[in-house]
Amino acid sequence: MTTQQSQEDSLRRDFLNEEVSGILFIRNYMELQCDNKRIQFFAYPTIHTAEGVFRFGDRGVCQNFIDLIGQVIVEITSEEGVRSRFVFDSGLVVEVRRKDSPTGETFATVVPPDGFAEYY
Repeated sequence: MTTQQSQEDSLRRDFLNEEVSGILFIRNYMELQCDNKRIQFFAYPTIHTAEGVFRFGDRGVCQNFIDLIGQVIVEITSEEGVRSRFVFDSGLVVEVRRKDSPTGETFATVVPPDGFAEYY
């Protein structure tokens, strides 16, 4: 099993079929919360809606992310070195591009209920 596959499996195990309970916006990252688990995105994600694709800085982007509260993640896919996609039961899609940084930056941190983080 590759590291990429292991990371995807971990994301699916932790977040697939989970309901979003909160969204937190911080200056340099965004956090998606599901019960006691959290994923912190260090690369700002985009959200795909029926009205179009919204990126940070676009009018209405924060409200679109807030609208995820109460929705269930029904699919998680990844393209190695490119992006991860989270599909919700309403049809909304959140996409985060992975950072291919030579400095070792990660695109996300998963913080499970025990508080020990996994880096991706």
